[in-house]
Order: sequence, then structure tokens, then C-alpha cells
Amino acid sequence: MSKENNPLLQQPGGLAEVANEFLRLGFVAYGGPAAHIAMMEERFVRRRAWLTRERFLDLVGAASLLPGPSSTELAIYLGEIRAGLAGLIVAGACFILPAASLVAALAWAYANYGAVPQVGGLLFGIKPVVVALVAQAVWNLGKTALRSVPLIALALAVVVLAIYGSPVLVLLLGAGFLVDQRSRRSHHRTALAGNQGSDPAVRAP
Repeated sequence: MSKENNPLLQQPGGLAEVANEFLRLGFVAYGGPAAHIAMMEERFVRRRAWLTRERFLDLVGAASLLPGPSSTELAIYLGEIRAGLAGLIVAGACFILPAASLVAALAWAYANYGAVPQVGGLLFGIKPVVVALVAQAVWNLGKTALRSVPLIALALAVVVLAIYGSPVLVLLLGAGFLVDQRSRRSHHRTALAGNQGSDPAVRAP
């Protein structure tokens, strides 16, 4: 049985595991939500096998429909999946607190030393690094999500709508498409099961 079809992957883990994983992410997950989500997919789907790729993408879609930082919401979802309600709280706190502490320290340093030319050059040099991290994350996540021509067409339509400032229309379009796809798959499975049940050739002797 493959990892993605193994029901044991859905069993909860310990709080120590959740705390360790999200503390690590809280300190190293640079680049914004797109980079964070790609890192979570790499870590929790491919390496740790906490959940299947399909369920992970469903969680990304659900988090994107809610206001607020989608990567933080996704971290909270993953903590709940792995260790229940306590895991939800621990994952959220461990993912947020390192970044909040670093931002506070950077804000203090910038307020006191931001006008120093050497520091200004350092901040300017960080910008292309962050852009590269986000581009790589989007590419990796895109390879996972865009597996069919309709999904690629939907992604292009979303990019165009986002450029013209229609975020609500983007969400409605994506949600409508996914509901339609799930409905089609459900009808197909039901029809296939009905045909197999009525075909004497596939019945057991």
C-alpha cells in the first residue's frame, strides 16, 4: 500500500513532534505565505507523510478562503490534524512566536540603525533573495497542484483577475470550479460502481 493510501498516516502524533516541527518552521520559513505553504508541503506531505497531497491541497484552498494569513491558518489546521485541539494551539503558537520575536528585534534594530549605509545595503540585498525564494516556492507548489489542463486554465484566469484587482471573483471562480470537479468525480464513481454491480461479467462466481 502506498503512503498516500495508508490510513495510518492520519493517526495523531505527539505534541512534542508538533512543537518541534513548527518551531523549526517559525525560524526558517522566509518568503511569505507562498514560501511557507511550499515548505509545509515538502515537510509534512513528502517527508513526514502526515497527510496526503490531495488533502493538503484541500486545506490550502480552505485557508485561502478565510481572511488573514493563509500560511498561519494552514499551520493551525495541520497541528489539529496531527495532535487534536492541543496540537492546533501548539502549532499556531510555535509557528507565530519566533517570527513575532524576530520582527520585534528587527524593528528595534531598524529604528536605531536603519539609516546606517551598511545596514541599508544589507536590506536592499535581501530583496532579490526573498523574490527568488517565493518564485521557487510557487513553482514547486504549482507542479503539485496544476495536474490537468482545466486546472492550468483556471490558474491563468486567476492570475489575470488578480492583476485587475478582483479577489472576490477569483475566490468564487476557484470555489465553483472545484465544486464542479468534485461533483463530476463523485457522479463518475457512482456510475462506475453501478455498472460493475449490474454487469454479470464482474460478479463473483
